[in-house]
Amino acid sequence: MKLILILTLLSIWLPGPGRLWAQNDQSIMPVSWDKYDDLDKIFLESGEPPPFSSRPYSVDEIKRNLARINPGRLSLAGKTAYRAIEEDLKKKTLARHRDGLALNASLEMNIEGYYHTDEEAQWIHGYEERLPMLDIPLEAWLGNVLYANLTLTLREEHCLVSEAAGNYSNVISSAYELAGYTPFQAFFALGGKHWSLRFGRDVLSWGNGFTGNMVLSDYADFHDSLYFTTYWDFFKFSAAYINLDPWLTPAEVSAGETVNEPYKAFFGHLAVEVHPFVGIVIQL
Repeated sequence: MKLILILTLLSIWLPGPGRLWAQNDQSIMPVSWDKYDDLDKIFLESGEPPPFSSRPYSVDEIKRNLARINPGRLSLAGKTAYRAIEEDLKKKTLARHRDGLALNASLEMNIEGYYHTDEEAQWIHGYEERLPMLDIPLEAWLGNVLYANLTLTLREEHCLVSEAAGNYSNVISSAYELAGYTPFQAFFALGGKHWSLRFGRDVLSWGNGFTGNMVLSDYADFHDSLYFTTYWDFFKFSAAYINLDPWLTPAEVSAGETVNEPYKAFFGHLAVEVHPFVGIVIQL
C-alpha cells in the first residue's frame, strides 16, 4: 500500500508526456564499470583533481564530472575515452510508456574452462577470478527521478569453488552449486541534481586502494545498505548505513559463544571529500 502511494505521488509530481525525459540520470554505474579508469585518466590529463573516490556514481554525477572537462584540449586518446564514456551513459530502452515508465533487460552468458599443465607451479583460479555463468540485468525507471535495478545471477557458491584441479568450468550442473546469496544486485535509487539516495544491495567502494580499501572495499560481493550522497564540483558528502553478516571476535570464539545477535554488524559511516585547491584532494 505504501509503495502504491509513493508511486502515485511521483506520477502526479512528474511532468506530463510532452516534457518526459528520454534519459534517466539516476541510474547507477556499478563499481565494476570499466570506464571509471578512463574518467580518472582524462581528469589527470586535463590537470584537474581526480574525481571523488566514493563510488559508484549516478549518471548525473558522471555527467557533472564530464562538464568540468574541455574535450577539445584532450589528446586523441583522451577524446576517444571521453566519447566512450558519453556513449555508455545513453540508456537503451526495451519498452517505454508514455507516462514516463521505462523498462530494459539484457542477458550476459559466460562459459569458462580452466586447465593448467605446469605441474611444478601451483595455479589457482578461484572464486574472484571466475565470471558468473549467467547475468540477467533488469532495469526500470520513472521519469528522471526514480530508478530500480535487479540483476539475476547464476554463479558458483563461494565455498564450493574448489582449489583443486578437478573444477574445470564455471558451469553450474546442479542447484546445490548455485550461490545462495543471489541476487547480488537489487536496489532502488531516488535522486535529482547534485544528490542521490539508494536503498538495497550493491557493491560500494570508498578510497583509492588498488587491491582494496580499509574503510569500505569493493572486495565484497555486495553491501546491503541505505546510501545517501550529495556532490558538487569541489565537495562531496556521503553517508552509508550498511548491514554486514554478524561475526564473532577472537575472544568470543575462544569463549565458545555463538552468533545470537543477527543485527550486531550494522554500522554507519560518513565520508567528506574536498578539493580545496587545484591538485589537492582531502578525504575524511
